[in-house]
Amino acid sequence: MKLNQLIVVIALCVAFTNCKIANKQIVGKYIDTSFGDSLNIRNDHSYEYIEKLYHNKLGLTLGSWHNRHRKIFFQCDHKPLVGYRIKIRPDSTIQNFQIKFLLADKEDPIYIEAVSLFKNNAILNDINFSKSKNVVQIFTPDFDSMIVQTYNFIALHIPNTLNQKHGYIARIYPVERLYELDKVPFRIRRKTLTYTSTKEYENIRLNFKKLED
Repeated sequence: MKLNQLIVVIALCVAFTNCKIANKQIVGKYIDTSFGDSLNIRNDHSYEYIEKLYHNKLGLTLGSWHNRHRKIFFQCDHKPLVGYRIKIRPDSTIQNFQIKFLLADKEDPIYIEAVSLFKNNAILNDINFSKSKNVVQIFTPDFDSMIVQTYNFIALHIPNTLNQKHGYIARIYPVERLYELDKVPFRIRRKTLTYTSTKEYENIRLNFKKLED
């Protein structure tokens, strides 16, 4: 193959890889194959998601969508947060005063957005702690409580009643299903909208079947 022909072929491959999926392939009504959720994707790049929660309740969520590099991304127009129960247990394998946050009885990490330490209702300086992924390490014993913001839960409140000579594992139990639609990108193939696993969210399993028009 001549050099000019090779360049043209490469350019076409790149263009095909980066091109967007036609809206008509995406727009429509879908049903989740596991839980029975319904997803209505509109041509104006908005969506309506009715999620089947616990105890036969329904949760309505609205947002926008776009496609890039042949993947479909959803963005909720607000931050859907759920309530929780928390169990904190010592982790004798860790000698530092830190707390690792996990989802329920699994080993799935609960990623941390922000942390605040309080004393006498005042926020302490950020030098008193560090956060990385799903772990908070605390460097001071002199605080009253800690507030942890995560991607899925209302603010986690942890009073300073723990032994600071070792680590802890905090297991967070949601009172409802977590909102996962905007956590991972999707691909569409043969009228099926399928999740794409990511390093941060390896255990999300959402698949939608497109309904006939």
